[in-house]
Amino acid sequence: MNHSLFVEMESVFRKPFGLDARGGLGGLLTADVLEAGNAYAGLAATLSPLYQRARANNDVVLENMINKVLDDHFDLSDLDSQSKRYIELSESAIKVVRELYLENK
Repeated sequence: MNHSLFVEMESVFRKPFGLDARGGLGGLLTADVLEAGNAYAGLAATLSPLYQRARANNDVVLENMINKVLDDHFDLSDLDSQSKRYIELSESAIKVVRELYLENK
């Protein structure tokens, strides 16, 4: 398993919450938890503030983008965390979170 990938995911997923230290959100966004098969929950939690903002601003385009990201990565909730597909979707999730938050500051 590529633990460094999940250390990167932890860092990217914590940024929207301004979490400098590990353990925020009950530890959900730590590399160990994400690597253990909880990347989809982490992705959904990370996108929730952006989704809430989209809903509050009636930004249907952003809301639909977030829904598509979650749909496209739903297999993260089912896959064996050791599988190649879990790694691929995790890499994709990192990229998408970076892009969405950069585009919607």
